[in-house]
Amino acid sequence: MNSKPLTYDSLKTVIQYMDPNTRILLSSRVPSIAKIEKLVPLRIKNLVIGFHNIRINETSYGYEIYQVDSTKNVPVKVSGINLLNHKLTCDVDEFGIRDYITKAGGMLPGNTGNQEANLFGEYDREVIPTDEGRLQKLERILETQKRYLLQCRHPNNILGSWNPNFREYESIEDWEEKIKMMEHELLPFQNRRNNIRPKFEIHVTKRQEDSPHQVIERVNYTGDLHKAEERIFQFMFSKRCIKIPMSNSTVLKISYRESEESDDDDYIIEMAVVAEK
Repeated sequence: MNSKPLTYDSLKTVIQYMDPNTRILLSSRVPSIAKIEKLVPLRIKNLVIGFHNIRINETSYGYEIYQVDSTKNVPVKVSGINLLNHKLTCDVDEFGIRDYITKAGGMLPGNTGNQEANLFGEYDREVIPTDEGRLQKLERILETQKRYLLQCRHPNNILGSWNPNFREYESIEDWEEKIKMMEHELLPFQNRRNNIRPKFEIHVTKRQEDSPHQVIERVNYTGDLHKAEERIFQFMFSKRCIKIPMSNSTVLKISYRESEESDDDDYIIEMAVVAEK
């Protein structure tokens, strides 16, 4: 059976009605059609740009920093929102210490005598002037939590009776996850103590609706996540015409932080594109 390549106009027509995420993937994998693909308007129903993530229709893309040479040989995410103390991290230093800490001088937060939460999001009134002293205190807290967890796993134990704080968690699994997050938060300071400079990568992930995240790109981290973010935006949206269909259900959402110095909650701007009557 003879097959002929699509003509220029036919290819443009086919591209025009492709899913935008398929088009972006195709453009990255087939350079020969990338120029033609960018000439055709990209049709998007919903676009959400948030912290370290972009959602195009039902497909989400994320980009975060990971330490890739941890002892358990499992990448550890070091950027994004910390669920323990609700701090946002964009960049890390050579040890993995978060930028909100290095900008404040580099010492572990908490134990200052002020109303300042520690790495775990807890308020401790004990004043500890040294960084090593604060780290040792956090390590003791972590070990205590691990002991409580082992006690609660005992078959003869009444769940939660050993730890008054257990009521904060819905299950043993939630408690295990919190302990894992505590370990991850301590790791950069233990790296600094032991003069260990780990390897970091930026992982670009793709996810469709409820499916698991899939890593589609891995690049070395050079100290500036925003530069990688700019390259992702340029690849997806630069030199393109983007069309958002006019309908009452079409919404463009862009989330942003008011300022780096502000402790206020994040805001979301919602711009509804409504068809004229």
